[in-house]
Amino acid sequence: MKSFHVLLIAALPLAAAEHLSLAEAVATAEKNQPRILAAAHRADAAQALPQQLRARLLPQLDATLTGSLAEHGTRMGVGGANAPDLFSRVGAGISLTQLFTDFGRTHLQIESARLLAGAQKDLTRWTAADVSLAARTAYYRALQAKAVLDVAKQVKGVRDTFARQIRSLAESDLRSTIDASFAELRSAEAEVVITRAENDLAASLVQLANAMGLDAPQDWELDPLPPAASSETLDQLIEEAVASRPELAMYRKRLESAKLDARSDQKLSMPTVSGVGVAGVIPTGDRRLRNHYDAAAINVTVPILNGRSFDARRQESTAKALAAEQDWKQTLLQVKMTLRLAYLDWMTARKNVEVNEKLRAQAETTLRMAETRYRVGLGAFMDFNQAQLDAASAQLAYSAALYEVSLRQVRLEYEAGRYGK
Repeated sequence: MKSFHVLLIAALPLAAAEHLSLAEAVATAEKNQPRILAAAHRADAAQALPQQLRARLLPQLDATLTGSLAEHGTRMGVGGANAPDLFSRVGAGISLTQLFTDFGRTHLQIESARLLAGAQKDLTRWTAADVSLAARTAYYRALQAKAVLDVAKQVKGVRDTFARQIRSLAESDLRSTIDASFAELRSAEAEVVITRAENDLAASLVQLANAMGLDAPQDWELDPLPPAASSETLDQLIEEAVASRPELAMYRKRLESAKLDARSDQKLSMPTVSGVGVAGVIPTGDRRLRNHYDAAAINVTVPILNGRSFDARRQESTAKALAAEQDWKQTLLQVKMTLRLAYLDWMTARKNVEVNEKLRAQAETTLRMAETRYRVGLGAFMDFNQAQLDAASAQLAYSAALYEVSLRQVRLEYEAGRYGK
């Protein structure tokens, strides 16, 4: 582990580059990602719905100005059961309506809308958690690619030095030209590994820029972070996830909202009691009309026949509430399953570090032994060559495994609901 940190520090670029920490990358992603901004706007829109419904409980005041021209002494012949008189006049007035009670239907709808607005906020937090996960993952992927590239460059440097030494010995007839050719071939193979690692690093920086909501990557200097660690047990993480995961909170609120909608629809057959008042003036018009008017009334509306639409609405809202309950249960099962899998992946990644560290140590020991035997003329070059390949592969695998722990840790923290709060 110590040698890995020394390698990271020694491999920092000499050229000036813009420093980028993990916290800065996450903050930039949360600020720039269109997905978060779109979700936030939808949450703002949802916040307006409760007030729209609450307005039904408040007085409604309208002002009206009417001018009409009618044939004297006539009545309306169509359009209704009554036959209103027609008058030429100009009038202005106000009308005031007030809902007295609908037996709680509007209150239930307001509370349902409030829960839906809260669910939309939870969806915004869920989106933010996804964005944070993507940014963290891309950051650690870039660090992993940089570590692999540094190891590849070290291997290339060692092989170049050895190839020069063998070439010099071959020119002095102390080693065969075949050995020199093999040494140069291994140096060229190391160059291929470097090219592939450079491409992987460039691709990881492109993905990091995309995760941050940027058009293109920059010349970033990333913090060489140590592998992440966690001390919580699986049961503790599950308990934390059930309490913190934003999608669980979202589906829970949607379920409560659906239940309130079903309760509201159970009251569809209840009467609605409202009051209405009108007042105004008629400054000019037919002389049979008084120059002012005012009236007040109470309306009680009792639904009787409606083509069974109320029954259909009750059936619909009840079914939606039952479906919302199953959605919440399914999400709960999914959260627990993905958390358990993430925990297993994290544990496996930690074990892989230990295994790869042993393999690396063993490969380095074998390489030193093979090199010593070859230099004193007791071993074949092919044995030394194979030891070089094994040592390089072990070093690359160990470097990748170190950051794989952090990647699994990031995923584990996401599944536990620690992002998007």
